[in-house]
Amino acid sequence: MSKDYIDTTGEDFDKLIEKQKNLIETFTKEVNILSKQTLNESDKITLSNTLEFLSGINVKFNKLKTEKLSENNIPFTISPLPSEPYPLNLFMENFQIYQKILENLADTKSKEIVFKQSEKSIENELNQNISNYTKKVNLTPVLIDIYEQAAMIISLQIDYAIIKIQNQKNIQLIKLLKDSQQQKKKQLDTIFKNISITKKDISESSDHLKKITELTNSESNTISEDLRKLNHTISLYHIKLDNLRLAAKENLDDPTKLKISNIELIIEEQKFKQLFLEQRREELKLKLIQSSFDLDWKNEYISRNSMTSKLKEWKKISEDLKDIDDKLTSKLSEVRDIRANITEKLASTTNSEQMKAQLNKNNNIVSDIVFKMIVNKKLLHETKTFITFITNLYWENIQLQEKLFLLSKKGISETFEKSKYLFSIKLFSTKNIDITTGKVIIFLIFLIFGYTIIKISHKKLIKLLKTKSQLSIGAINSISTLSYYIALLTLLFISFSLIGINFRELTIILGALSVGIGFGLQTIANNFISGLILLLDRSVKVGDIIELENGVIGEVKSVSIRTTVVKNYDGKDIILPNSELISKRVDTWTYFDNWRMISIPFGVGYNSDPRFVMQIALDTAQELVQEAPAPKSNYSPKVFFTGYGESSIDFNIIIWYDLSSSLSFFQIKSDFYLKLFEKLKKNNIEIPFPKRDLNINDLSPAFLKAVEGLLKVKPQNSSNTL
Repeated sequence: MSKDYIDTTGEDFDKLIEKQKNLIETFTKEVNILSKQTLNESDKITLSNTLEFLSGINVKFNKLKTEKLSENNIPFTISPLPSEPYPLNLFMENFQIYQKILENLADTKSKEIVFKQSEKSIENELNQNISNYTKKVNLTPVLIDIYEQAAMIISLQIDYAIIKIQNQKNIQLIKLLKDSQQQKKKQLDTIFKNISITKKDISESSDHLKKITELTNSESNTISEDLRKLNHTISLYHIKLDNLRLAAKENLDDPTKLKISNIELIIEEQKFKQLFLEQRREELKLKLIQSSFDLDWKNEYISRNSMTSKLKEWKKISEDLKDIDDKLTSKLSEVRDIRANITEKLASTTNSEQMKAQLNKNNNIVSDIVFKMIVNKKLLHETKTFITFITNLYWENIQLQEKLFLLSKKGISETFEKSKYLFSIKLFSTKNIDITTGKVIIFLIFLIFGYTIIKISHKKLIKLLKTKSQLSIGAINSISTLSYYIALLTLLFISFSLIGINFRELTIILGALSVGIGFGLQTIANNFISGLILLLDRSVKVGDIIELENGVIGEVKSVSIRTTVVKNYDGKDIILPNSELISKRVDTWTYFDNWRMISIPFGVGYNSDPRFVMQIALDTAQELVQEAPAPKSNYSPKVFFTGYGESSIDFNIIIWYDLSSSLSFFQIKSDFYLKLFEKLKKNNIEIPFPKRDLNINDLSPAFLKAVEGLLKVKPQNSSNTL
């Protein structure tokens, strides 16, 4: 048999169908002959199913032929227009036709998707069956179920052909509807330019609006009262429900459970009634919008005023209706799910007739709600379509300068609206306020601006204190740093207040922060608090020379809230956590004053007068310290005789050095040694160096003779001293 699909586009379509019919007749005869043979029960069932398939295929052939012969029919015609001017009812009649075209077009487009999906599904199934058939037909002996497989393939081929024809006709219908839409749109444009709207038309629209307004006001009051009563009823049933549960506590018997279920269903009934009333109110609202717009556009057409403000207003109404439509679609889906749930409960409820009756009652109300929602959706769609259509017609007919003005205004407005939306995005909420992107942006802008001002002010304060005050550099650093961090803290509090977070909310944030400190920020918190202590008590301040436990010596260059920077004599900048300066020992050379003792050792030969040497050293030291005299008498230079060395008598000079002077520690020592050397040299005082006597005992005569020849000196005694 053929594995090809039935061709639905060729000219020999009828011949192809006849060929397939003949194939089925031959196939049927073969199956009938086989079924008369002696077979097992399974094969008999298979052949019986095959015959059923084959008998049903003839019906499908007739459907296929009918589909091929039928033509697309549009349920409306595009009639030519009469002469101008055009009455209002002609415009409305043509618009209703235009709306039907749009509805048909939407339905046809949705069918196209269904046809394509069905076509693809049948094609996949057919391919799978043909593949299975090919495998079985090559088996020896041939299995009986191959006939059933073949019948299924022929049936699927016809189904595929029918779907293909339907899809092709649907595509043609879409084209016809689009052409009709364009023709009708042109006619409506022509009519709109020359409508004759009479006073009677305005009066009728005005009267209709008045009736709708009165009806809306009257029914709105009734609906509000009914909703209030339903709320009261729901509250009473909730009290009954609570009393039943309280009386039964945890021991709920079957009758009590049944009562609770019935009350819950009654509460649901009251809520469904509320939803129905809300949909009725929505219907009245939509009718009011429709009637109000109908009068509005007619008045505007007669007056021929500038349309800039009206077009904006109508567009806003259209956008609002779209939002209502989206919400209604979502609500309709929910209600349909509720109805399906009730139907499921009805099917599973067998014990209680009372529950069945209540479920049926609820189901009927929900069905009414669904119907009302569908009516509202249709009314909403019609209203939105008409408003959009009239707005577009006005837009096409207004002057160019008005269009340009509206477009520019629209652009500015849209930009503003988008900005408003971006600024209103909710990020998170606290107990009392919502934090939006707008508030965060304001917070960041104020923070950046405030931080910039604080940084500039901090620099100016340091400069002012240095030039105008007599404070030390350490005091200036402490004052400026503390004021800087106090200003930052104040800025933070003001910034939080600007976005609505008050001090109470801040305590919550700080409480959360304290938990973080407890878990992982102890070191940071420790350094922070240590920094505050250093800035307040000024035990270590900028300009101090300090020595740490690890032997590092250097000058404190800055003390901040977290770290202290020390510059050592090698030129390295060492960043120390403040906690090290608080918790460990620190030797400071400049705590009370800047004077530091320097010990300078030296030695002279044994042939020198110690007192004379001490006087020379003392004079040298006094000359050296004349540039920066000591503030106290006990800071004057002193020279001490410290002992006898191997080759020198040793002295030590003590001088006091002002660490704040321009001379470095190493420069002082260098200058002293240089001057002392010059004075000792001038006074012929020897600066000794180590000397050694070499004694050689028991040397060989040959070596002594050689040495004697070299030195031309005879040994004086047996000790052989050289």
